[in-house]
Amino acid sequence: MVFFYITHIIYLFIVPGLLEPICKVQNDAKDRRKRSRKMALMLYSVVWYTISTIWGYTILKDTDFFPKCLGGRGDIWKTFEEFPFQKEIPGMKLYYMANFGWHLEGLLKTLTLDGLRPDIIEMSLHHIVTCYLVGGSYLINYVNVGMTIEWLHDFTDIFISVIRFIMETKWNKMSLIVMPITLTFWFYGRICVFSHIIYVMHTTKVMGEEHGDHYIMNYIVYGVSTILCLNIWWGKVMAGMAISALTKGKIEDVTANF
Repeated sequence: MVFFYITHIIYLFIVPGLLEPICKVQNDAKDRRKRSRKMALMLYSVVWYTISTIWGYTILKDTDFFPKCLGGRGDIWKTFEEFPFQKEIPGMKLYYMANFGWHLEGLLKTLTLDGLRPDIIEMSLHHIVTCYLVGGSYLINYVNVGMTIEWLHDFTDIFISVIRFIMETKWNKMSLIVMPITLTFWFYGRICVFSHIIYVMHTTKVMGEEHGDHYIMNYIVYGVSTILCLNIWWGKVMAGMAISALTKGKIEDVTANF
């Protein structure tokens, strides 16, 4: 967390000014600086989510629980085999802790660096619930399914960050090409596949066993269900942005104008 926070501060001191020449707003210095800062944050996110996605896939691709629908060769139902004494997969816990640090820093950044953004309530709720889920699942060794969910969200976040970066540039009309791809991956991954994973988590026989972690696991299912509701909400917002862009020619990121 400390690493991400310090690098964010240094990064925001250097990079936004370098991006101002390609910002879509040039005649308003204050607005240009604000949008360039947003572009810098999205670029930082693109780099992290790309690294995290590649890193996570190299760990997950050969496991027997990473599902075929995500590019694996396993079955998501096997994620609970031998729980809670599951075999440790090399690199998984380091990946998990790195992402935990990213989410903790995301909450701190939302409250201290981002200012009063329009979606501060949704983002704060998302970060708080995610920190609970990642930290709690790590403590009870519920990391196999947790990492699958984490990887799924990291992968789709690449496209979200790319499109939000493009929408603030002079070439913002390119977002009309990226938006359908983003919405497709969002609906398939964050709503359809994620819903199936939650169903598996809720109905697996492990959930009904008394092993000391039963009640914690129930709250984890409630937590991921909260994230699913936020995913549906944000999907609706993005669909509205896409419709507005196609019908009115207005290409603007209304989710977080900071």
